[in-house]
Amino acid sequence: MTRLCPPCLEEFKSSVSHPVFQPQRLLDQAITCLKECSDPALESNFYQSAGYYHQSQNNNLLSEELFGKALAAAQISGNIVLQSRALLYIGLPNWKIGNYVMGQHHASEAHRLDRLSGNLYHEGGALWVDALCSRDLGDYDVAIKLLARSRNCLARCGLAGGRFDGDVMISLADLHLLKSEYSEAYQIHTNMVQDAALTMDKRTHGFYLLNIAQIDVIIGTPAHNVQLKIDELKEIFTALQNLGVEQGIELISADLSLREGNHAHAQSAFRTYFNIFLGNNTEYALYAIERLADLERWETQYFDTTFVWAMSYLSYGFKLKNKLALHKAVACIGQIYLAQHDLATAHNLFTVALEGFVQMGVHHDRARCLLYLGNIAKQEGNVGKVDNR
Repeated sequence: MTRLCPPCLEEFKSSVSHPVFQPQRLLDQAITCLKECSDPALESNFYQSAGYYHQSQNNNLLSEELFGKALAAAQISGNIVLQSRALLYIGLPNWKIGNYVMGQHHASEAHRLDRLSGNLYHEGGALWVDALCSRDLGDYDVAIKLLARSRNCLARCGLAGGRFDGDVMISLADLHLLKSEYSEAYQIHTNMVQDAALTMDKRTHGFYLLNIAQIDVIIGTPAHNVQLKIDELKEIFTALQNLGVEQGIELISADLSLREGNHAHAQSAFRTYFNIFLGNNTEYALYAIERLADLERWETQYFDTTFVWAMSYLSYGFKLKNKLALHKAVACIGQIYLAQHDLATAHNLFTVALEGFVQMGVHHDRARCLLYLGNIAKQEGNVGKVDNR
C-alpha cells in the first residue's frame, strides 16, 4: 500500500499548474497509506503538499491543520529543512486569515532554521511571509527590507526571475498599491506579465494580469478594456480550477460595476464575497468591506447601510491590528459625520486618520483627508487654518 503515497503526493504537488480531481478521495487514500508506511519524512512532505493545495482553494483552516500535521511529522523525522518549510506554510495561512503576529512568529522561526541549514530558497520564502505580516501590521519600511532580503536569497541560489521571485515582486507591487503609488505598482506588474507571457506560464501570467486589472479599475482605464482582462482571467483560472482566485476576479468585477454606477450589483457582490472571505481570506475581505464602508462611492440611498459597514470596518481593522484598515475606517466614519453636518466630530476623525496616513506614507488617502478638512474649514469660515501636510 505504500506505493499509493507518492502518486497522491505528486498529484497535490502538481496543483500549481494542473487541476486536482477528487482531492478528498486522494487525502483519505493517502492518510490510510501513511498509517501503515511509518515514514515521517514522506508524511511531512505529503501533508505540506496537500495543505498547499487547500490553501490555494482558500480552505485556510484545513490547510493550517494539514500544515500542523506536516510540522509534527517533520519534528519526528529530525529534518530541520522539513521543519522550516512546515513553519513557513503554517505562517502563510495565518497571514491570510489575519493572524499577522502568529504568522510572523512562525516565519521568523522558519528563516532562523533556514540559516542553520543554509537553505537559501526556503529562507527567501520565510522572509517573504515575514514581510507580508509586517506590511499588514503597518510596518512598511520593515516589509520593504524583508522583501529585498528575500529576493537576495533567491538570487544567491540562482532563482532570480523565477516564479517565487515573481511572487515577491507582486508583494512589492502590492505595497506600492497600498501606498497609492499606482505608477510603480503598474510598472512592476506590466514587466512581469510580459516575462510570464514569454515562458507560457498561464498561472503566473494570470496572477500578474489580475493585479493589473485591479489597478485599471482604480486609475480609470476604460471599462471595455478592463472587462477583456476579466474575461481572460476567468478563462485561465476556471481551467486551473482555482476557486479562490476565481472569487477574487469577481471582486474586481464588482469594483468595476461600482465605478461604472451599477451600485445594486456591486452592493450585492461585495456583501456576498465579504461573508465568503471573512475568517478565510483577510486580503479579499478587506477589499470588499473597504468599498462597502466608503460613503463617497455610493448613492444616497445606501447611507444607512454604509454607516453600519463603516463601523464594522473599524471593528474588523481593530481585531486584525491592521493599521491601514483602522485609519481608513476612521476616515469613512468621518464621511458619515460630515454628511450629517457634525463638523466638529468629522474634523476630529479626519485629523486622526490624516496622522496615520502621513505616518504610513499613504498618499491618496492623505490627500482625501486634506480635502475633507479643507471643506470643513471652508464651511466654518476658517480657510486660513487648513492643514497643508
